[in-house]
Amino acid sequence: MSQYIKSCKVDYLRFTLDIKDIDVQNLILLNMQDLACSMAKKSNADLKQILHPQGGYEFVLRVPLFSENFNYTTKNEEVANMFIKCSPKASDRKFIAFELKGHPYKKEQWYCVRLFLEHILTVENYEKYWEEIKVTDVHIALGYDLFLTELLFDKLRARKAGLYYNQSEPETVYFQPQNKAMQIAVYDRYTKVRKRGLNFQPKENTRAELKLGRQTMLLKKFINEHTYLDKFHSLNAYNMQKVKNSQIFSKYE
Repeated sequence: MSQYIKSCKVDYLRFTLDIKDIDVQNLILLNMQDLACSMAKKSNADLKQILHPQGGYEFVLRVPLFSENFNYTTKNEEVANMFIKCSPKASDRKFIAFELKGHPYKKEQWYCVRLFLEHILTVENYEKYWEEIKVTDVHIALGYDLFLTELLFDKLRARKAGLYYNQSEPETVYFQPQNKAMQIAVYDRYTKVRKRGLNFQPKENTRAELKLGRQTMLLKKFINEHTYLDKFHSLNAYNMQKVKNSQIFSKYE
C-alpha cells in the first residue's frame, strides 16, 4: 500500500521530565506563570483560560506553535499546539509533561517547541536535562489516496479488530496487534472532518493512525533511532478493486 501514501506526520506526542530539585521546580512554576501572564496581555483570552489546574496537575498551560488559527476558546483541532502540564498531585507522575497536538509539525513547529522548553526550563536546565526527557505516547498518521471503502484488510496478525459504520458506510477500522500498548485506527478523513464540524478540506481520503502508548524511550533516541514506522507492517491493506478484478474471490463482486 506504500504507493498510495500521500503524507506521514506526527499527530500526537507526549514526553515527560522528572525533576527532583525543588529549586528547579519552583523556577519552572514561576516561568510558566510569567509566560501565561505575557500571553494573556497579548491576546483577548483571560488568564484562567491560559493557565489553570486540570487532569491532576496544578498548572496546565496551552501554547500555540506558530499557529495563526490558534484560539483559547476552541479545541484547536488540526492546529499545532502544545500543552505543558506541571506539578502533579499524584506522586507516581513525572513533574512536568508536554503534549503536542494538532498538526502539521514542520521544522518551524519543532523549533517553537524547543523555544518554549528553553523558556520554561531555562536554557541552562534545558541543556542539563535534555538527555533525560522521555517519550511516553506517540501517534503517527499516514494519509492515503484511496477511500476506506476501496481497501481490503487482512486482520490475521491482529489480536483484536473492529469495524464501525456511519449509517451504511464504513467509517473506522480498528486493529490491535499482539502488543497491547499499540493500536492502529484507519478512518475516513472526510467523515471525521464533517462530524467534528471542522472548516477545511482534507488533503487525503483515508488516514491510518498508529497509536503507541506506555513508552519509556528517551526523546533523543526517539528522534535519532526511531523504528516506529516499521510497526505499520502489522497493518496489511490491499486495493479492493484489484481483488475484484482478479475474479478469484466472487464474494467481493
